[in-house]
Amino acid sequence: LDLTLLEALADQLPERPRVVTWSVSGERVTGHLTGGGHDVGTIRLDSDPHGAVHIAASSISEVSF
Repeated sequence: LDLTLLEALADQLPERPRVVTWSVSGERVTGHLTGGGHDVGTIRLDSDPHGAVHIAASSISEVSF
């Protein structure tokens, strides 16, 4: 495939899937994928339903659904 990670995730946005991401430093973020752009993804946190984080694509090492 000729897609970036965020382009592949953007294909899943209509579903608002629950994801677990790991950063290159080993930090884990769990929640629902709610947005994505050219270089950042947005996840609504499981730990705080009103909170969200923006994660730079360059800091993501792994994503699981």
